[in-house]
Amino acid sequence: MKKLKFLLISIILIFSLVACSTKTNTLKETSNPTESNTITVNIILKEDTKEFANEEIKTTAGNNLLSLLKDNFEIVESDGFITSINGREQDENEGKYWTYTINDEYATTGASDCILKNKDSVVFSLAKFENE
Repeated sequence: MKKLKFLLISIILIFSLVACSTKTNTLKETSNPTESNTITVNIILKEDTKEFANEEIKTTAGNNLLSLLKDNFEIVESDGFITSINGREQDENEGKYWTYTINDEYATTGASDCILKNKDSVVFSLAKFENE
C-alpha cells in the first residue's frame, strides 16, 4: 500500500512539473515586450520648404517627441523651445522659426508634451513666420 501511494504521488508530481515547465516555455515564446513596445515614426526636417532630412525612426511607445529628437539629431533648446536642429538655427532678426506638424496638423503642444504614436509623421520646418 505504501508503495502504491508513493508511486501515485510521484506520478502526480512529475505531471505537475511537466505542466509548469510547458507553460513557462510557451510564455517565453509568445511574449516579446521589446517588440510589442516598439513604434515607428517618420521625421522630416525642412528649411524654406527644402527637405534636408527624412528619417524613419523606431522608438518606444509612450516616448515624447523631444526625447526622440535628442536621441537622433543635434538639438538646441531654450526655455522649452527648439532653436536649432542639426546646426540650422532659427533667426529672430529674419523672423525664421522652427514649427512642426504631426500628420499634417500643426502641433498644439511643445515637443516635450507630444507623445508619439505608431506611424506618426512629424515635419519640422524652419521658415519665415508671417505675422498677419
